[in-house]
Order: sequence, then structure tokens, then C-alpha cells
Amino acid sequence: MIRSPAMLTAVTSYDIGNFIHVAAVIVALGAPFAYAPFTALAESANPRAVPTVLRAMRRVDFAIVTPGMVLLLLAGIYMLVDASISMGESWVSVGIAAIIVLFAIVHGVVEPAVKRAIGVAERDLGQGGELSAEYRALSRRINAAGAIAGIVVLVAAFFMVVKP
Repeated sequence: MIRSPAMLTAVTSYDIGNFIHVAAVIVALGAPFAYAPFTALAESANPRAVPTVLRAMRRVDFAIVTPGMVLLLLAGIYMLVDASISMGESWVSVGIAAIIVLFAIVHGVVEPAVKRAIGVAERDLGQGGELSAEYRALSRRINAAGAIAGIVVLVAAFFMVVKP
């Protein structure tokens, strides 16, 4: 399709903000959906890879997830202001609550548990190669927090798309 200059001028600052918002959601919140399968594979197929997988998760959280969540929040606020959308709209309230919950999960639950799990896994592997019950408990906690975060993301996406 050939675009005319008139079509290009129809793109508004709100459209750009919306694109940034959606792109940030995809980039920042897509990768964590793979954390549980990645760790499960490492735990079962190659336990020595567990610390590396966990370190990769931390790096993604700090380099992509957290900045992406900040960007999606800022883009969302921009769109609210630009379009004079009320924060009382259910889809807006759910989105704001979701990002607060996601920040809490990432930095209050997942990050401390992953940091601890790295140390426990390294200790366990250094003492004989088997991951301990302590590590397994941390892994379950990380995976449960990830599942809850995934549900939060999907609920927020539903509200953003449907706008009930």
C-alpha cells in the first residue's frame, strides 16, 4: 500500500504515545513469560546452568523489564493527559494498579528470591551437584510470583483492550 502525505499527517502524538506504550508492554513484559520454562529446563537438564539462567533473568529484569515498565507508565500518563482521559475509567485504574503490583512483584518478590536462589544454587552445585530443597522452595516462589505477574498482565491487557 502506498501512503500519501495526508495519511502520514494523520498520525497524532497520541498515536505515537500509544505505540510506545504497547511496544513497551510487549518488550518489557513478554520475556518474563519464558522464565519458568527456562529455569525448569535448566533445573532438569543441566543444573549447572541454573545460576547462569537466573543471572540472565536478573539482567533482563534490570535492563529491559524495569525500564520498559517505567516507559509504559510514562507513555500511559502522557496519553491520559493528551486525550484528557479520566483516571476514574476502570481500564485506567486497573492499568495503574497493575503496574504498581508488577513493580512490587518484580522488586519485592522476584528480585530478592532470584538473588538468593543464585547463591543457594551455587552453594548446592559446589557441594555435590544436586539442587537442595531450599533452592527448590525459592524456585517455586519465583515461579508463583511470575505466574501471578502474568495474570496481572493479562487482566490489565483485557481491560485496556475492552475498556469496560
